[in-house]
Amino acid sequence: MAPARHGIPVGIDASVSRFSHEHPLSPGGTLLLFTDGLVERRGQDIDTGLGDLAEQAARLATAPLEELCDPLISRSRQVFDDDVALLALRIPFLVGEQD
Repeated sequence: MAPARHGIPVGIDASVSRFSHEHPLSPGGTLLLFTDGLVERRGQDIDTGLGDLAEQAARLATAPLEELCDPLISRSRQVFDDDVALLALRIPFLVGEQD
């Protein structure tokens, strides 16, 4: 689940105040960190790209990480105008906790 609002990307202007987000991750939960190149398209609002990414990530949420990341980067056979990086972190289940 993405935050309801987002701020400017990290590294743009250190003097601009930022708001913080807290969202606890449950065992089995996944955190995606990515560069703006993954969601920005010329002539398209960034919120559209963020929404598209969130929808596809939600459909793949239970997939193993290697099966999650590749489709997110190659979705719709898009051509990237900027560098792209994607990092996925999954919180492990405790022994005996997974269904």
